[in-house]
Amino acid sequence: MTDLLRLVMRVCIFALFGAIFLVLLVVGSVGMLVLMVWSLITGRRPAAFVQFSTILRASKGFRSASWPSKGAHPQDADSNVVDVQAHEVRDALEDRR
Repeated sequence: MTDLLRLVMRVCIFALFGAIFLVLLVVGSVGMLVLMVWSLITGRRPAAFVQFSTILRASKGFRSASWPSKGAHPQDADSNVVDVQAHEVRDALEDRR
């Protein structure tokens, strides 16, 4: 009898979580639909979309400057490297003392 009660409770909890998921999915879909219709009526993009596109554009500049592109060859990436000869500056430290 307890096994049957546990099974019924598990099915009820599973159905409850499924219903909550579906309600949230419908609410989100209706919200996005209303936002799309509103942006079509007013002719302006939503603020969240504008912010996201601004951040995306800014990140493209950083990515292209710091990471080589997918089609770039390793020798192309190393062509920007410049060797520098190191010098020791002991005299400048001794003059300050």
